[in-house]
Amino acid sequence: MLRKILTLLCSALPITGNATQEAQFWNWFVENESALFSFTSPTDPLLNDLTRQLTQVNADLAFEFSLVAQDGRREFVISANGLKEAFPAVETLYAAAPTLERWDIIKYRPRRNPVHTLSIGGREFDPSKVNCLLVKDGAKIGIVIMYDDYEQENKLFVQASYLLLDEALGEYAVEMQVGFVDIRSREDSWIAQSFPLTELASEFDAAKMRLAGQIE
Repeated sequence: MLRKILTLLCSALPITGNATQEAQFWNWFVENESALFSFTSPTDPLLNDLTRQLTQVNADLAFEFSLVAQDGRREFVISANGLKEAFPAVETLYAAAPTLERWDIIKYRPRRNPVHTLSIGGREFDPSKVNCLLVKDGAKIGIVIMYDDYEQENKLFVQASYLLLDEALGEYAVEMQVGFVDIRSREDSWIAQSFPLTELASEFDAAKMRLAGQIE
């Protein structure tokens, strides 16, 4: 799926009138709806304009687009970019969204099935070659992630791990329901108890149900 994920650190455009920042963003979105719906290139200058508009709402917000689906609709995802402190801004902007005929407005990066292979920094991270182990972490669930070619000093593995978790579980669950995240080599002694990351969603849901029963 073609996606454009941007951390929004650009300077804001001037604000005019008495409308809230959220209302101004959606007014701009509606005015440019046709061009946004039709864009195909992640280098389209219109996305820079969208970035600047979103920055006015909150500098930590990010966005994603899906491809146009078979039903003729397209997803626009409002993301906190993995920052819990930006969750209120996501909620406020989502609550102010208008109903748009061709768009599904989604708050937080949703689960994806299947989880897609990531290409970051010249490396590919194939979820079918990544293993996971779930461990109780208080009222949350800790996750151990294991790679064949893990390099402890390479920060790409941390970035890839959280992006894969967002895809497998959804951004909200990763920030609110996941406890620790530990990254290791698949040579670790825990590998025998692990399972492929492609099975993480079902395993995580089952673990949540067991944990809820213990807490109650």
